[in-house]
Amino acid sequence: MYSLNENELTKIEETSKKIKNEILIMFWQFAIQLLDELKIVSNQNLSVEMFLIRLIHLKEMPNLEDLVNKISSSDNYENIKIDNKNQLTTLQFENDEDKNLTKSYNQIKNFTQEKKEEISKIDQSIKSSFINIDSFDDLINLCSKKKELKLKFELERNVSLLKFEKKRIDISFNEKLDKNFIKHLSGKLYDWTGERWIISLSQLKGEPT
Repeated sequence: MYSLNENELTKIEETSKKIKNEILIMFWQFAIQLLDELKIVSNQNLSVEMFLIRLIHLKEMPNLEDLVNKISSSDNYENIKIDNKNQLTTLQFENDEDKNLTKSYNQIKNFTQEKKEEISKIDQSIKSSFINIDSFDDLINLCSKKKELKLKFELERNVSLLKFEKKRIDISFNEKLDKNFIKHLSGKLYDWTGERWIISLSQLKGEPT
């Protein structure tokens, strides 16, 4: 069994802060779609390859702001208007060829706006499903509510609380503690709260739970 140490968890958390939620959700949507495709296709390897190609195209797709900057630096446009949300609203070009570009850019604008609205709804739905755990008692009660009786038993009988704070729990334990306790608890905390928690074990005597 491989478990992450505190330094590795910190690095993962720092990296996650650099990635926009809309990117993760978009990749997640494509992954869910792939799972549906794998159920019906005969060549699953080909489907996986196509999935990777899609992700590459998603990664390389320019965002709307980059497109605006590119057009702004061009000499063959008459007018560009940008609203206070930094979205492209009007493009006017001098020739028919560039008018076709106008249509393409406006299509991208509409697609981007639709995706933002869709991602926002999904993001809000995911966030609303998460639960706040503000104390050790909250954690035990949640285990009972979720019918995680083995985890509840371990928390009540085989560990003692040293310190509880947001995204971190320090506990002491006895020799009866299940060897998979940390992995099990960490996984459930992530599922319930949507956040990575640090669980620190100590041989020091803690408060009775």
